[in-house]
Amino acid sequence: MPRQQSAPPARLRTLCWLPVASCRRPQASAKGRPSRAASSRAARSARVGAYARAQVANLVEGVTKGFEKKLEITGVGYRAAKDGQKLILSLGFSHQIPVEPLGGVSFEVGQDTATRRPFITILGIDKEAVGQQAAVIRKLKPPEPYKGKGIRYQGEIVRRKAGKSGKAGGKGGAKGGKK
Repeated sequence: MPRQQSAPPARLRTLCWLPVASCRRPQASAKGRPSRAASSRAARSARVGAYARAQVANLVEGVTKGFEKKLEITGVGYRAAKDGQKLILSLGFSHQIPVEPLGGVSFEVGQDTATRRPFITILGIDKEAVGQQAAVIRKLKPPEPYKGKGIRYQGEIVRRKAGKSGKAGGKGGAKGGKK
């Protein structure tokens, strides 16, 4: 008769990061193979290990090289300027938009020499904070599909729409054209 496996003591239950049931040894099925629950625990353990490895690799890369994201600003009169640590954006609204940097993030503002488009470079050692700051800035004026105006990531392709097109040969979108 096989021995009953007892639950781990209370002090071990609090130290284990897995649920209490998964702190026990995997049970074998009738055919001698590990049960489905045991193999899913092993898969989860492998995923957690890969996640931790990726996080440590990002920390090391952030400290040694740093991370950066570039945002392009497209549109007539759309500008970006830096005021101390803040970023001041003019995006066609009636007011300017100040953007405070997240912790450990800094901004650089420049203009592309070939296209004369302004761009923003977001620098930092934390990959997540740099990406979050870029997403916050892009959300202020995302690129619209008709003219492509707005803030986009460098190299981002915006799918353009045709816009209004009436019947063949007609101008504008009204029925029957101009009267």
